[in-house]
Amino acid sequence: MEISLSDFKINDDGTIEGKIENPELPLITSELKAKNDLKIKGIIRETFQVMLPIHGEIRVPNQKFKAGDWYVKYAIIEGFEFIKEGTVKSLILFDAPTKEGVRVYKPDQNSFLVALKRISALDFSNFYLDIRGGSDAGLGRNEHGLPHFHIILNAGRKDIGKVYFPTVEEYKSTGKELVFSSTLKRKYKNEILDWTFKNDLKNLQLMNDVWELMNQGNQKRMIK
Repeated sequence: MEISLSDFKINDDGTIEGKIENPELPLITSELKAKNDLKIKGIIRETFQVMLPIHGEIRVPNQKFKAGDWYVKYAIIEGFEFIKEGTVKSLILFDAPTKEGVRVYKPDQNSFLVALKRISALDFSNFYLDIRGGSDAGLGRNEHGLPHFHIILNAGRKDIGKVYFPTVEEYKSTGKELVFSSTLKRKYKNEILDWTFKNDLKNLQLMNDVWELMNQGNQKRMIK
């Protein structure tokens, strides 16, 4: 599979990163090489698949995604100077044996809450946010009432309470804020407030998207 370097960001630390649509082979075991006799070798260092476009756009600002896209980062361990100087314009991506040190963000096909947990865990050191759900048939963890997330401590995975959140439209039209039902310290509440309403409200939209996905078919929820 051939990839164009014009679609990738070339970093000073010897890595390249970018989006790949419809990969023809497993990216988590892929490597890079030159089309010709140049000695270039790249090994995968990080990869994740986008479940919803907003998930990817929060992780990689200014990059547009479609559902199902992959984002990859390769370490160029040989021949980086050819890439840096523009000697090569494209590389061959091929399947190779699994290498250690690969950071793989694998989508959980049974739960969309992993996206929120991973994204929020990047910003909070002591806890992460968890949206739960399920159907009336009892699959998953059925939630009651208005949209909300749980605050889970990293230490012991203890659930210390709920936080109810508005839709983006409610926040814009009425200024409706978060409603905490939690023992969380004020400092951490302020961190959650800042996180929720920053980034052009993308985090707030993400929470609403995940709530809807997690609670499709659940009549115990309340729809605003």
